[in-house]
Amino acid sequence: MFAQVIVFPWLSRKLGSLRTFWITLCLYPILYLFAPYLALLPEALRIPGLIVLLIGKVTFQSLSYPSLAIILTNSSSSKRVLSTLNGVAMSAASISRGFGPTVSGAMDSLGDTFGMSGLAWWTIAAVALLGWLPGFAMKEGNKRTYLLAKTMRRLRQTQALHTVLPAPARRAADPHRPHPCERLL
Repeated sequence: MFAQVIVFPWLSRKLGSLRTFWITLCLYPILYLFAPYLALLPEALRIPGLIVLLIGKVTFQSLSYPSLAIILTNSSSSKRVLSTLNGVAMSAASISRGFGPTVSGAMDSLGDTFGMSGLAWWTIAAVALLGWLPGFAMKEGNKRTYLLAKTMRRLRQTQALHTVLPAPARRAADPHRPHPCERLL
C-alpha cells in the first residue's frame, strides 16, 4: 500500500511510467534468483530474509502494475478501443497467472528429481528475463500528442472557416460555440 500510494506517484512523476516499469523489470529476475538461497541463511535470518524478499516482490508489483496500466492507456489510439485493449491485456495476464503455478510446479518436481531445489525459481527468473525483450522494446505513448493533434485539427478547421465566412456569418453558424482561441485566453 505504501509503495502504491506514496512511492509510485513520486517515482512516476520523476521518471515516467515506462522507466518505472523498466526498473521493476530489471529487479524481478534478481529477486527470483535469490529466493532459493534463503534456505542457506542461518535459521535466525531465514524469516527476516523471507520478509525482505516478500516486501521486494510486493513493492515491485505495486510499481509495475500501475505503470503498465498507464502505458497501456496511453498507447490506445482512441477511447473506443480502450476497453478491448484492457480486455486483451487482462486475459493475457490471467492466462499467465494460470500457467505460472502449473509450470513452476512441474519445474519444482523436476528439480527434486535431479536434486536441484532451486530449478523452479531459476525458471521463473528465466521467464522474467525473457520479459526483457518486449519490455525494453516498449515505447511510452503520449496522450498530450493525441490531444495536441486534435486541437490543431480543430484550429485548422476554424481557420478555414475564417477564410470562407465573414465574422457575422461565423457567429450565425454556431452562436453558442466560442472561438477556439477565445478558450485559450
